[in-house]
Amino acid sequence: MRIIPVLLFCCVLNAMTALNASAAERLEYVLFWNGLAAGNAALEMKENGESVELSSSVTSTPLASVVYTVNDQVVSVLRRGSGAPGIGAPERYRITIREGRHYRAKEYRFDYGTKRITYIDNKDAERAEFPLIAPVFDPLSSIYHIRTLPLVIGRSAYVTVFDNKRVYKMEVKVLRREGVKTPAGTFTTLLVQPMMQSEGFFSRRGELYLWLTDDARRIPVQIKTKIRIGTVTGQLTGGSY
Repeated sequence: MRIIPVLLFCCVLNAMTALNASAAERLEYVLFWNGLAAGNAALEMKENGESVELSSSVTSTPLASVVYTVNDQVVSVLRRGSGAPGIGAPERYRITIREGRHYRAKEYRFDYGTKRITYIDNKDAERAEFPLIAPVFDPLSSIYHIRTLPLVIGRSAYVTVFDNKRVYKMEVKVLRREGVKTPAGTFTTLLVQPMMQSEGFFSRRGELYLWLTDDARRIPVQIKTKIRIGTVTGQLTGGSY
């Protein structure tokens, strides 16, 4: 009869291995523009072995779309292992922005063999290459990388980012600890300010603030960014995390 506990243990171990090989996180947000509900957003992470796919999406509500339609999609594919720090090393990045009459479609490809970054602008048919000095992140993976860093109030962290044909060192200011109430609940958070200069969900080339849960998960439960006309605030409504 001793074989039964052994078989049960093997079954449980196999199930745990399968779960670890394909982990997932999905964060869903409501977006407020100057206090009015104007859109929805989602951040998603899918893992399968050493491969990690990150994505973000932003869409305007039907009512807001009458005035200004927004449909932004960003995908970043990374590879863990081989000394890749934190979330992993980016291999491919794609961003598609549709906001009113504004449209952009770009790709970045990171080749660690040739140590080159290929920049592709699909809208304007532009292609260029830049030197790759690891570790470097695209705009979306940089946010996930921040979540893996040891964050200390009053101290800045730094993340190297490639975006819009240039590499820059992004300062991440860790400002203070705050309690935040969202539709998903009340959280104790660390307020951080990444000095980002990008497009899409985490951008607008204005001030950006992230409220990350003050625990090992570092979940961004609230996001605020300034745009040309006012402020956009994203609050966590649910998901799986």
